[in-house]
Amino acid sequence: MLSITTCCFSGCSKCPRPSAPGALKAVRFGLIRSFDRGKISQLRSQEMGATAIARQLKIVPSTVYKVLDN
Repeated sequence: MLSITTCCFSGCSKCPRPSAPGALKAVRFGLIRSFDRGKISQLRSQEMGATAIARQLKIVPSTVYKVLDN
């Protein structure tokens, strides 16, 4: 049987997700964002810093650093 659990432990009802009973640990938090690796490289080639790139693409700077290291 499927039951409805909430997305956070405080019991908010903004975004209920169906899940199996006892599977609360498997619920992922936050948004899964996608980003364009080519866009990061392009902005970096324009002498833009990692923090500025992250702000423009609305991702965290650590993601920018990981892409630039590869």
